[in-house]
Amino acid sequence: MQTRVEYARVAKVVLAGAVVSVCLLAVSCAQVTQAPTPIPAATVAAEPTATPAPTHTPIPSTTPTPTPTTSDDRAVLMALYEATNGDEWGNSDGWLSDKPLDEWRGVATDAQGEVTALRLGSNQLSGSIPPEIGQLSQL
Repeated sequence: MQTRVEYARVAKVVLAGAVVSVCLLAVSCAQVTQAPTPIPAATVAAEPTATPAPTHTPIPSTTPTPTPTTSDDRAVLMALYEATNGDEWGNSDGWLSDKPLDEWRGVATDAQGEVTALRLGSNQLSGSIPPEIGQLSQL
């Protein structure tokens, strides 16, 4: 009489880019009186998996500097209006409106709509000039 023990093998399987070890263990203990019949080991039919292609993420060479926009200039002019009692100005035509800034009385702009000049001398401004006025980069 003969005793036989067989073990299967360990397979490696790739799932979602990670290697996972899978132990396929087949144990067969038998007492045989005649010639042993081979027991087939468990097999895993591994399907080929696609390896994801690396993606390229561009890295900026410099930190971009924000450029002023007409909405920034509009906010500065609105702060000027509020700080200098704009409701009491001699002429505030266009101010606080949705019109282009160059249509606001006393405001001149460049082709991009950024404020280049303020002519408000006859408007009887009162109060303090707000610090935001320094954000008018083309003034």
